[in-house]
Amino acid sequence: MFSEREIYLGLQRKEFLPYLQPMFDLIDGSFIGAEVLARWIHPERGMLMPSAFLDTVIEKGMMDDVFFELLEQGLDVHRYSSHGALPMKLAFNVHPVQLANKDFAIRVNSVLRSHAVSASNVSFELTESGSLDDGSSTFENLYNLRVMGCGLVIDDFGVGYSSLQRLFELPFTELKIDASFVASILTSPRCSDIVESILALANTLEMTVIAEGIETECQLSKLRELGCSFGQGYLYSKPLSPDEMLCWLEEGEGRAWLPL
Repeated sequence: MFSEREIYLGLQRKEFLPYLQPMFDLIDGSFIGAEVLARWIHPERGMLMPSAFLDTVIEKGMMDDVFFELLEQGLDVHRYSSHGALPMKLAFNVHPVQLANKDFAIRVNSVLRSHAVSASNVSFELTESGSLDDGSSTFENLYNLRVMGCGLVIDDFGVGYSSLQRLFELPFTELKIDASFVASILTSPRCSDIVESILALANTLEMTVIAEGIETECQLSKLRELGCSFGQGYLYSKPLSPDEMLCWLEEGEGRAWLPL
């Protein structure tokens, strides 16, 4: 358990960093963007994953503080990368509790404008298993983000209970196939059928699909066979620190990645 002061000091000292996991076109290997993942570089405990601190951050009412710190830093990476020949899109994870704040979308818009980043280059991911507040602020924020031009993504699609309802009610533009399906796609015909069904549904709804957790070339080949066009995972790249990401882009590794 972390104290509110410890989290506050972590923010002041820039210990919370955005780690970026590249996303790729699975057909031609081209780099398309990155998911921004939270990391706390704690001076005593080392690198902490969200599972170690997120619950406490939410309990202390500091979710927006951490989120907007990561948004600012992530957009800095976007700005520096766009100075070269390879602009990128960024996907940020949003917790449902943030959407209950009626000013959330307004504040996002202000940050995007201050960084001169087009909303079309930013998307926001909500976990499919997360519980959205039914209040009007939640729906207004989501619709306002879409009106601004941001993408809306259902993360971990297929592992919760309300997927189809959300697709009907909310203006999502993308689905992310949960890594657990990708892990079993070669050994479970039923799992493969589910992935194929998700792809067919997304195609009907004109939504983009991104597969998470791609770790082997065989998984990649199967996803291509089923018609999945985009993905991310350790086969391509681990999550990178901002400095690592910029070096990776400058070295040209983001221009194309084609397995042998």
